[in-house]
Amino acid sequence: MDHTILFLRVIWIAAIFVLIPLGYSPQIVLLSSLVLYFLYVFICILNFVNIQYYLRFFPSDRKYYLSKFYVILTLPLYYMLCSSIQFIGIVNSMTESAAWKVDSFSDELVTIKNIFKGDLRRVFNRHHEEYRLTVFFNATHMVTIDGKSSSKHPHTFEVTCYIQTKGFITFEFIENKIN
Repeated sequence: MDHTILFLRVIWIAAIFVLIPLGYSPQIVLLSSLVLYFLYVFICILNFVNIQYYLRFFPSDRKYYLSKFYVILTLPLYYMLCSSIQFIGIVNSMTESAAWKVDSFSDELVTIKNIFKGDLRRVFNRHHEEYRLTVFFNATHMVTIDGKSSSKHPHTFEVTCYIQTKGFITFEFIENKIN
């Protein structure tokens, strides 16, 4: 948003509350506010038509954008709200003293070099490679307690072994060592 337009919007917002106590008719202030609102809607319609023209080669996007036509009626209010927030930010920045903290060129180079080194370290120095070996054992058993035996029943056990290395190892190497 341009600061010149922002300034005019904020003046108009403030003028609404100042003109009536200065003796202007509330009907005139309301009528001028409505005229301003409809001028903003007209600008939004012109922008909408322009965007529709540019979207003529993208029918699905154009159809979607056309379905949001109703938003044009709320845009002027949204612009006024954004202008008020932006104006508050400008006033706050004028009331606080500005201070520039700039690093020297050599400090910037050191920072860039450290970032570059860290990125390369992350790319080339992987923490570890992991090989996971999972084996399933099927077993049947029965339990004897106080001389009474239970029926035989099966169980399946899963045993997983994680092997971590600091470098890359092919799977065949580990499988050959196990066999």
